[in-house]
Amino acid sequence: ANDKTRIAFNGTTDFFTSNSNSTIGTEFTMFFVAKVDVSATETGKYFYYENGSSLLYVGSANNQLTASFSDASGNSGVVTLSAAYKTSNFHIAMIRLDNKRLYLEYNNTASDSVQQASYDNTHTFNAAPYNIGSTGQAPSVPPVPADYYNYLKGDIQEAIIYNSSLNDYTIGQVKSYLNKKYNIY
Repeated sequence: ANDKTRIAFNGTTDFFTSNSNSTIGTEFTMFFVAKVDVSATETGKYFYYENGSSLLYVGSANNQLTASFSDASGNSGVVTLSAAYKTSNFHIAMIRLDNKRLYLEYNNTASDSVQQASYDNTHTFNAAPYNIGSTGQAPSVPPVPADYYNYLKGDIQEAIIYNSSLNDYTIGQVKSYLNKKYNIY
């Protein structure tokens, strides 16, 4: 947005993998300032963590903001916001896991959540590295299937990750900071 620096992901080879395991514990709050190029079928991820059945991601699918979580037993939840709130526009995405509920918000305009009653809320997301801009880790045994990675085609201007579920006041403060910096809404 505006004249601020951004990381452009080309949709074919660009992504980051953390140098060490994720530090995310049982709860978290994440913020992304992003815009997706939807000239192709876009299903890129802003953040992606996978370790066996354990899964956590936030990103864009068909120009809609979406997020998912799963514990080691496969108890999972997915939340996708209305198509009216396009990821092809610069936006502030907020995702938060609090106890057994995953919250997702687009700017200050749309939000939704999903609760998974059987989700193990003692589960952590810190047993493996995470990716920014792509899904999956390369399989340990080659060859890597051509469609294994799902690369983000778009821009991420800022990512902020907290290892806790922030309260509404603090979330408002972070969103206000990001909106003032990037002039999103």
